[in-house]
Amino acid sequence: MSNDTFIVQRGIVGKGEGDDIYVFSSNLVDSNAEITITDTQGSNSLQFIGGLSITSSIVASDTVQLTLSNGATVTILGASSMSYTIGGDPVAGTAGVDKDFATFVSDILSTTVPTSGTSTGGSADINSDGSATVVPPTDTGGGDTGGGDTGGGSDSLLTQAQAKSSTNATTGTLPTTGDSPALESGVYWTGKSNITYSYNLTEPADYAGENLSGFIAFPDAAKPSVESSFTDIATFTPLTFSEVSVDGDIEWNAIAQSGNTDAYAYYPGSGIGGDVFLNNEYTTSEQYTAGQSPFFTVIHELGHAMGLDHSFEGDATLPASEENITHSVMSYTDYHNYTMEFTLSGNSINSQSVGSYYTTGYALYDVMALQAAYGVNTSHNSTDTTYTVGFGTTVQEVIWDAGGTDLIDASAATGVCTVDLREQTFSSIDIKDAATQAAEKVTEMGITSQTFINFINDQYTNLGDQLYTGEMNLAITKGVVIENVTTGSANDSVQDNAVDNVISTGAGDDIIILNQGGFDTVNGGTGTDTVQLSIASSAAQVEKQTDGSYIVLADSFAAQLTG
Repeated sequence: MSNDTFIVQRGIVGKGEGDDIYVFSSNLVDSNAEITITDTQGSNSLQFIGGLSITSSIVASDTVQLTLSNGATVTILGASSMSYTIGGDPVAGTAGVDKDFATFVSDILSTTVPTSGTSTGGSADINSDGSATVVPPTDTGGGDTGGGDTGGGSDSLLTQAQAKSSTNATTGTLPTTGDSPALESGVYWTGKSNITYSYNLTEPADYAGENLSGFIAFPDAAKPSVESSFTDIATFTPLTFSEVSVDGDIEWNAIAQSGNTDAYAYYPGSGIGGDVFLNNEYTTSEQYTAGQSPFFTVIHELGHAMGLDHSFEGDATLPASEENITHSVMSYTDYHNYTMEFTLSGNSINSQSVGSYYTTGYALYDVMALQAAYGVNTSHNSTDTTYTVGFGTTVQEVIWDAGGTDLIDASAATGVCTVDLREQTFSSIDIKDAATQAAEKVTEMGITSQTFINFINDQYTNLGDQLYTGEMNLAITKGVVIENVTTGSANDSVQDNAVDNVISTGAGDDIIILNQGGFDTVNGGTGTDTVQLSIASSAAQVEKQTDGSYIVLADSFAAQLTG
């Protein structure tokens, strides 16, 4: 852990550990940059160097958004826990004037911290001696006349919009039995808060009569995938898992398999109940690499050992459109998990499809079914959390978040992002279709032969739905509230949810859908953006504010639009 000083220029900034200082200087912050400060660990401060000009500001109870004179916008998450230094110079070693959150808002932004909704601040020119030249927010309406602010171009809708504010610091309605009937076996580790497991090195005596063959000591190479799967379950349920030397509740074995069977497991129970039998042909770390099929098999079989049923068997099954591993690891249907590999040999090119994009954790419906059976982890990501997502890092992530003000950060994405902030939904982050991946592969390999280029294009196209593209690679599970999102440079779309959202869509021609509730703040960035309200235009009031933003007010929601 270290205490660091950051010169802020652009993007999402947050060290996390230590007592950190984030420095804003007028000649170093990028013009028109979208900056988010998020750091919930340590005692952190922001320092505003003399010469910096704040042209407008919006203040919430724990968030501040500043617009600088060069067009940059700065969103400070967890603002109430930070301190603020005005003037001074950390490089020269000169001190500024320190302020807490409320004093900074009062002295520099010339407004107050609201208990709900937002307040509009003024402008300020920061001086090097720690003072500031402050201009309060303009009110051209001539004061309160008893019927609200009636001045033309005033902030008369702002108070009404703030009344739509809705927050939820914890979770919503949690999963319950019947939410995922296709996966619910009804057989679970009842009454256990800690489940033990063991790795069998020799065949136990109580397996006599099971007609097992090819029994080998459980491979060390497989153990990381087992423990990763237990860890995943522990993030979203209250269960703990501990290894014992023998006779664990769940015993792991490696044997010879026959026919089309690659592995199998039993539902929870005594004796052989809950035990898992993997294929003895998989013994190397390379085979058990995260994202490969044997790693995925461990997740699937542990699902059975925890009480999950196949998604395609029994009276209740997943509908055909959802019967795939994106929705549940208990499916046998591959979906969006393959890529292509190519090798050049003289005047020839060879290709191979590789299933290297299997999930390394449980899918949306699996999480819901296991939470319905065992409960939820109320402490996992219960404070402000940033989820950094993108094509290369997010294969199939399911967000379980127990509270705080949270951010989905897709600001680095160059592919299209389609984000849905509502619970029990999928989002597609940083999509790269077959043509895009083929073009990148051609560039990577330095290929100029049109014949080879056509071949590469065809191989990607022929994978169809099995090609990993980033589609449906992020899910928000039931009960989770994610407040904020930042997308990248493509033509993105964002659907709001029922609480106050801060939505920043960066460059591109973006679509923002607002209809769920709360008082949202939308910064469309550059490009030509569209806000869809899903109501008749006559049902919404729109008013330009003195800071140049627009307030949109409808019966069930409100928004402030900038950029």
